[in-house]
Amino acid sequence: MNARRAIPVAQPNLVDRVVSYFSPSAGLARMEARTRLGIAGAYAGARSDRAATKNWHASRGSANADLEWDREELTARGRDLVRNNPLAAGATGTMVTYTVGTGLWPQPQIDREMLGLSEEEADALELEMDRWWAAWVEGRNCDVQRRLTFQQMQALAFRSWLESGDVFAVRRYKERAGLLFGFCLQLVEADRVRTPTEFLADRRVVEGIRFDADGEPLSYFVAREHPGDNALVPPDEYEELPAFDGETGEWIVLHLLDMLRPDQARGVTFLYPVVEALRTLGEYADAEADAAVINALFTVFVRSTAPPEADEETGLPTDPAGDAAGAAGPGASVRSAVKLGKGSVVELDEGEDITIAESKRPSVNFGPFVEAFTTHIAMATGLPYEVLIGRFLASYSASRASLLQAWRMIFCRRFTLAETFLNPVREAVISEAVARGYLRAPGFFTSPLRRRAYLGCRWIGDPPGQLDPMKEGKAAELRVGNGFSTRSQETLEMNGGDFRRNVQQLARENRLMADAGITPVTSSAPAAGAEPPARAEEE
Repeated sequence: MNARRAIPVAQPNLVDRVVSYFSPSAGLARMEARTRLGIAGAYAGARSDRAATKNWHASRGSANADLEWDREELTARGRDLVRNNPLAAGATGTMVTYTVGTGLWPQPQIDREMLGLSEEEADALELEMDRWWAAWVEGRNCDVQRRLTFQQMQALAFRSWLESGDVFAVRRYKERAGLLFGFCLQLVEADRVRTPTEFLADRRVVEGIRFDADGEPLSYFVAREHPGDNALVPPDEYEELPAFDGETGEWIVLHLLDMLRPDQARGVTFLYPVVEALRTLGEYADAEADAAVINALFTVFVRSTAPPEADEETGLPTDPAGDAAGAAGPGASVRSAVKLGKGSVVELDEGEDITIAESKRPSVNFGPFVEAFTTHIAMATGLPYEVLIGRFLASYSASRASLLQAWRMIFCRRFTLAETFLNPVREAVISEAVARGYLRAPGFFTSPLRRRAYLGCRWIGDPPGQLDPMKEGKAAELRVGNGFSTRSQETLEMNGGDFRRNVQQLARENRLMADAGITPVTSSAPAAGAEPPARAEEE
């Protein structure tokens, strides 16, 4: 039970004393007002006596308590949106395409000073590491199910991470004929990690993860069957997988998630702030589409001011064909259907007129409303509006600013993916290569410091691309010329290439052209002082 907040006691200041000296009643009123302000609090957002906040009852539970009852429903709704909502599917696809794309590739950066290697020896060792990494990545041997390449596993892991809130990668070892490595991976969907019935009362087991007293994950309970295979009967067989090997300390299970609060055990879908907004926008768009389809059905009503003719025998009204309406039964139409055709001329009876059913759909406010709603969704997902919808209609500067903002977020995502997933996987591959004698790395298993020196690496992905190659190439040239950047860094950021290998390849190509009697073209840049024509949108 929360302790009652102590009522603050207002201390009189110099003005209060002066007012109280001349008018005790006025001084008492000042002290009363100051005491009320102290009780009400200094933050308007915490007050409950205002119209905007009096019915606002926010939760103050722990990270796990707030997620415990909502996580599964949020996950299910997030997946449903990705399946059926174009904006949610586009946001998820854009995040995966920009972050992973064709896959991230390691660029070894070993600490040669720490290892006592020359520059040539370090280059040779890095090239050898690249070869063995390529041998492990080749084909689908990295997947325990042999269904995905490692690039595809990266995309699948990141997509599951976004949609479900977290995903698990399990270290497996499986010897196969003709393969150089036994290490492989198994991706486990978030739904399969859950608390068995017999551990529901154990406070150290939270959402399928067993923690120690310090909050370190010790093991994970993985259901042998997906709970969605039989929604009526929960899984009853679990395998408890340790987080780390007790003897070697090597990882067994990797848990990929975004921790939004300390002590948070499980993740939540990245669409969690806009689940309701996406649903509302989708229903509104469907309603407008239905209204537009109905509006496209051209309907004409015939309005008559003359009384219908009556049949002499029955006294019932007759249709224009002369048949009694009652002959077809009660409620039969008095007039036969008249179909509209191209260039048709339809004769109306005396006293009849037509009325056209007219709709106000599609609404003229549909576009601005969707744009404003989409802007709010873009803010919540971290993607600029232009990147989210895939349209760049503004000027070059505005479009480039949107892309730069998006890539700041993408680079953070890549860094997190590399630190939590890619680096541990590469460490396992290099460790097995050294253990099998494929790589010579003295001190790799005996010195943790030398081990880190060998495993230094940077992950390279698809480059951001260029809106105006001429402008951005000139900017890169100026940065290198003034020492703000290096050729290696600019090559990496512009097209994801390796400057050192580019130079070696260019040298070979120039020799081939010289042998063939062809003079290489050194530059096609405009003359010094010449400025490229300005873009129309910049003028």
